[in-house]
Amino acid sequence: MAKNNKSLLWTAMIVVLVAAVIIAYYMASSNDASGQNIAEKKTEIFMPTVKDGSFVTNLKNSRHFLKVTMVIEVANSAILDEFTSKDYMVNDIIVSVLSSKTDEESAEDGFQSKLKNEIISALNKKFGEGAAVNIYFNEFVIQ
Repeated sequence: MAKNNKSLLWTAMIVVLVAAVIIAYYMASSNDASGQNIAEKKTEIFMPTVKDGSFVTNLKNSRHFLKVTMVIEVANSAILDEFTSKDYMVNDIIVSVLSSKTDEESAEDGFQSKLKNEIISALNKKFGEGAAVNIYFNEFVIQ
């Protein structure tokens, strides 16, 4: 009887050990898969940017001026190449949008956000929908 209990105990230990190995393998393989998903998501998150420099322009019908330094986030490297090779067009579009703003508009709440959206819309109108994804202001001065 004692021999039966020992063999039953050993059998139970082996079953538990095999189950633990299977569970550990399953968890390790699912972590690898989610790690790959995270790496893929990180790749998708970071988009190319164009450092487009500093712009100084008068506000419309005003003695005040607007100085902006910005970075433009673009959809992909092909758009990045196009923005870089046609930087004169990009700069002209940005200056046109900036110089169309008035003192009254610049005093409104959310002016920076509206300005970002307007610049993105103008760039996308010229280069195709979704070309410009976001604008980041590094410097923003109204004087």
